[in-house]
Amino acid sequence: MRRIQAKNLGFSLVEIALVVVVIGILASIAVTRYTPLQKSAKRAACLSSQKSIEEAQKLFYSRVSLETGKGAYAETLDELAPFLKDDAVPVCPDGFAYELLPNGGVRCTSPDHQR
Repeated sequence: MRRIQAKNLGFSLVEIALVVVVIGILASIAVTRYTPLQKSAKRAACLSSQKSIEEAQKLFYSRVSLETGKGAYAETLDELAPFLKDDAVPVCPDGFAYELLPNGGVRCTSPDHQR
């Protein structure tokens, strides 16, 4: 009599569990490395936006100086919109607000986004 042998066509439960564990370990490593990079990128984007707003302040000051003979900085961000890309005031990636300083500077209200 011949014996019919069953072919192993699938994976065992142990093999599948091992793969899931390895994928979980790799995912946890990736997430721990991704989080600081994301924070750093948001900070860089905020600092770039602050620089753009400061440049718009300089342009605003020059325009007011030419029109009135006396320079003044913008008091609101909306006044700077014509001097910014697409006439849009940039926003902080973390949702914080920008404050215009009397000397033409700008700062973000986030303590992590200070220069």
